Amino acid sequence: MITKTIAFIKDVKSELSQVSWPTFGQLLDSTRVVLVTMVLLSAIIGTFDLVCARLISWAIR
Repeated sequence: MITKTIAFIKDVKSELSQVSWPTFGQLLDSTRVVLVTMVLLSAIIGTFDLVCARLISWAIR
């Protein structure tokens, strides 16, 4: 059991050394894209929700 665990940890270390890690600048750019997309989608969904709520409220009267 111990030998399998040690082999697994060595394999994980080997795989992680092959990963292409992003630079700090790439990480910041990706974060900005995610945040801007989140804000835009939130605004679109919020607007759609508000319009639907007002239409339903108007239809119920």
